[in-house]
Amino acid sequence: MSTFRQAHQDVHGALRTYVGVLREQRRRADEASSAAAEDGHRPRRQECEFTSPRPTMIVR
Repeated sequence: MSTFRQAHQDVHGALRTYVGVLREQRRRADEASSAAAEDGHRPRRQECEFTSPRPTMIVR
């Protein structure tokens, strides 16, 4: 039973890390988008390195 519990804790930790990375990338993208909007620029699309297979996100 402890093996299952440890596996569950490991997966939980990995998912928390993944979510943290995604949130940080979203925050950076939002900041860049807001800054560019203030400058009157249109967003360009860039591939996101943390998702797959070929998603894009708006960056400035």
